[in-house]
Amino acid sequence: MRQFYLIILIIICSLSALGQSNSDSIDCYKEYGFDKYEIVPQYSKLSDKELVFSNGTDQFKTRIKDALNNGVNFAGHCIFLFWGCGTSCQQSAIIDTKTKKVDFGPSAATGFIYFPNSRLLVSNPKDTDAADFIAKETKIYIWENDSLKLLQTQDW
Repeated sequence: MRQFYLIILIIICSLSALGQSNSDSIDCYKEYGFDKYEIVPQYSKLSDKELVFSNGTDQFKTRIKDALNNGVNFAGHCIFLFWGCGTSCQQSAIIDTKTKKVDFGPSAATGFIYFPNSRLLVSNPKDTDAADFIAKETKIYIWENDSLKLLQTQDW
């Protein structure tokens, strides 16, 4: 059930990035500072044969190749994807359409928030329904110089 609410939150926040007038969406967008790292999305069509897999990401080739059909959804030119890896566990990967490199992203227990027009990525947004056994900390990253850099960790 928590994943359902997380998906709804991501949809609401995504609508904010598209200019919708939902005040909760705007709060979500501004709460983490997505607006401070805005960038104009630029889509580069990429073939799966062009991908450069690194650090074992080739173990998830099918999932990664399927994500190419969705287009850019993060940092103006990246494709961010994630999948379940167990109870309260999501693993992620980032496809950089400029460098064609595929690398693992952060893992999370409560999901991710990201936008096509921002270089900011939030992992583990606060979730009041989160299980007691997960680490209750939000990590905020920025996409810079073709890689993800940790900006801040917030306990909740």
